[in-house]
Amino acid sequence: MWGVVLTVVFSTAAAVALLTAVVAYRARTVVPAGTPLFLAAIGITCWSVTAAVTADRTDPDLITTLASIGVFGQCLIVLGYLGLAEVVSGRPWRPGRRALVLLGIEPALVVTALITEPWHHLFFDGITRTPVGTWQAGIGVGYTLHIVYSYAIVLFGAYRGLRLARRRSTFSRRAGRWLIAIVAPPVVANVVAMTMLDNIDVTLIGTTISTVLAYGALTWRSLELLPVARAQLVDTLADGVVVVDRNGNVADLNAVGRQMVLETAPWITDPIGVELDSIDPTFPALAESDADFIFVSARLGLDLEIRTRVIRDRHGALAGWVLIARDVTEFREQRRALEAANQQLREQITTIDRLRADLAEQAIRDALTGLHNRRHLMNVLAAAERDHTGPISVALIDVDHFKQVNDRYGHAAGDRVLVAVARLLAAGVRPTDVLARYGGEEFVLLMPGCTVDDAADRLEQLRKQVAATPIELAGRTVTVSFSAGVASGWGRLNTDAMLEAADHALYAAKRNGRDRVELATPVR
Repeated sequence: MWGVVLTVVFSTAAAVALLTAVVAYRARTVVPAGTPLFLAAIGITCWSVTAAVTADRTDPDLITTLASIGVFGQCLIVLGYLGLAEVVSGRPWRPGRRALVLLGIEPALVVTALITEPWHHLFFDGITRTPVGTWQAGIGVGYTLHIVYSYAIVLFGAYRGLRLARRRSTFSRRAGRWLIAIVAPPVVANVVAMTMLDNIDVTLIGTTISTVLAYGALTWRSLELLPVARAQLVDTLADGVVVVDRNGNVADLNAVGRQMVLETAPWITDPIGVELDSIDPTFPALAESDADFIFVSARLGLDLEIRTRVIRDRHGALAGWVLIARDVTEFREQRRALEAANQQLREQITTIDRLRADLAEQAIRDALTGLHNRRHLMNVLAAAERDHTGPISVALIDVDHFKQVNDRYGHAAGDRVLVAVARLLAAGVRPTDVLARYGGEEFVLLMPGCTVDDAADRLEQLRKQVAATPIELAGRTVTVSFSAGVASGWGRLNTDAMLEAADHALYAAKRNGRDRVELATPVR
């Protein structure tokens, strides 16, 4: 009966190990732990099949022959355990030529001893009957040395796990516990066999449990993410680094990243395994592509420059993310201060330009009336003399009896009259015209594009408007009039001659009774 039971147990172990080997083989190019896990699972499959076949057999030659095959599987298990210990410790398992030679010494000696076993019987000491009635190969000197070597490797893996478990990183501690859990079952099974089962070899059951645990570690994806994380997570970095798995859970983080997470969500005691969204719901969703952005953390009061890098498997499927967070608060505050200073400087420059323009405008304006002054008029006339083509007219305007206004009402009243006349004249000119105070009570109106008849009509309209508009002076209402002389020409003209002609026409208007417009002879 026990033979059947052990056959079923070992067959189940073989099936589980074979399934694990298939999964590990498919993931070997993506998951660093894939190759050593594949070796260990193949070794367990080989050992389990031979144990299942010999569980209820009594033929000594068959038992020792299959046991020899099982020992070869044990060599593969040892190599796999060593590789797992390296990978979980954060080192990629890529043994060099020297390491391969050293690792190959013991398996080579074992294979040689097994081939030559019929001549020296150093490996197996016949077959022995177990207390439950099954038969198994007896352990010789060579097998004993092989067991010692194998358990030395297993204990080395346990030592690595203990060292990992004592590290500050929660992720490393968890990986260390995985490694201890993986290597412990064979040891426990062997101790139980020696102390409680009268040396019935159930070590294979322990190795099968180890395979299941290793498969669990693989599906947990810690062994996939760990080498990626360890290559980038350096606790001395000034930047916060967080590794997130494909489900959006925190898989690992360095010291600065841990501090940021705990300050953001103080209710979290261990960030490992926590959903990223639960730490700060305002954090942007991770995309399936690399991204760089600025995240303003209201909880931390910091501006963080976030760089996300996607981790993908060999098929291009999403495996996780690496998030690098840099505190750029001070830099951004300095930049904002610099931008504010630049804005203030631009405003000051704008103010200076406006003041300069105002000063330039004031330099060409008459202080009393606000019209252009004589200097500006002379510049415009010079430009017209140089560049103008077509008809052009100029009118010289003089307020009638202005001296009497000054003598009767005072100079302040005279100034108010000039301002009022200036406003009335300005209201009737075109944008292309130039109206200037020429001096005293005289004004000049330059009208580009105006023929003599057009200019006369416009001046007549202005004269009527001024004469019909009352002006308040010292509680009294008065009206004033003006006389005007108009001179016209065509093309590039001598503007001095035009002004002189307009002046003659103005005096003609005064001689003829004032309050009128006189035309000068066209200037050529």
